[in-house]
Amino acid sequence: MTVWITLTSLAGGLALLALGGEALIRGAVSVARQARLSPAVIGLTIVAMGTSLPELSVSLLAAADGRGDIAMGNVVGSNIFNVAAIVGLTALVRPIQVHLTAVKLEWPFMFTALFVCLLLARDGFIDRLEAGFFLVALLLFTGYAVRVARTGLTASDEAELADEVQRRAMAQRVAVDVGLIVLGLVLLAVGARFLVAGAVTIAQFAGLSERVIGLTIVAAGTSLPELAASVVAARR
Repeated sequence: MTVWITLTSLAGGLALLALGGEALIRGAVSVARQARLSPAVIGLTIVAMGTSLPELSVSLLAAADGRGDIAMGNVVGSNIFNVAAIVGLTALVRPIQVHLTAVKLEWPFMFTALFVCLLLARDGFIDRLEAGFFLVALLLFTGYAVRVARTGLTASDEAELADEVQRRAMAQRVAVDVGLIVLGLVLLAVGARFLVAGAVTIAQFAGLSERVIGLTIVAAGTSLPELAASVVAARR
């Protein structure tokens, strides 16, 4: 790959990841609404987790290709980018109000997850059993977060979630919703392929390890949806 083709691959991959994630979220939100799930549940699950789809897609593809350094570099780098860049830039737009409930209840889960990941990775591998543990923990935490949030939501919070869900959803047939979900999955897969290919080529050109590329370029690129969502929320 030439330099321009590599940069085009990176930019195109990021664009496809963003479009795919948005299409998948819109389709899933519409299906969830037709299933009569409450806006609070939809907002706290589908919409909240949807911004992590680019990271998930890239790490899945990189791991499947045997490029574990990019996969884990993306995971670690995205967490660093979320805390350092997203919090920093968002707070520059407008000071962020931190709820005491989040500090007491949610942050301990985040730090525990990071500590357990570090502990399990000390042998150089995350095996399938350990992966299953993380997925079960995620399901348990999601259920817990939804239960706590639904009991503590104010009227304004519920209205804000309802507005966000309404913005994402469209009145349409289930077939169109499913089509959006499939389109989103395809775009995520293709975008991840382009991004990983571009990242590998840059690593080869620059003489850098794939881990460094995953920690920096890939992690920052896949975290852009969270950055955009956080800045927009801060300006409201």
